[in-house]
Amino acid sequence: SSELEVNGNIETTTITYSSDKKWKKNIHTIEDSLEKILALRGVTYDWRVDEFVEKNFSTDKQIGLIAQEVEEVFPEVVRNAGDGKSVNYAALVAPLIEAVKAQQVQIEELKNEVKLLKGKK
Repeated sequence: SSELEVNGNIETTTITYSSDKKWKKNIHTIEDSLEKILALRGVTYDWRVDEFVEKNFSTDKQIGLIAQEVEEVFPEVVRNAGDGKSVNYAALVAPLIEAVKAQQVQIEELKNEVKLLKGKK
């Protein structure tokens, strides 16, 4: 269950998440982050406003992910939220950071390969 559930929009200037190392154990770098990020699908969608009036969903076009699809890749960021599933989007920042780092390694390797090929002309 949630300590706070809001059916509607929340506007704030800042949200921070507890993250101090002193509160953590079994710390490991996320493996295969690039492959996992590539397995996710960003979507646009509309809420089923008329069918779930009590949820106070917005009528605006939305962008995001599908919880069931995310759960297949990152089950630790999906939660059963009463009558549906929810995604902790902020938790996806860590694998995105690791995926960018993996891409940078690939870019550097390709740059070196291009340098070598250019030098052979």
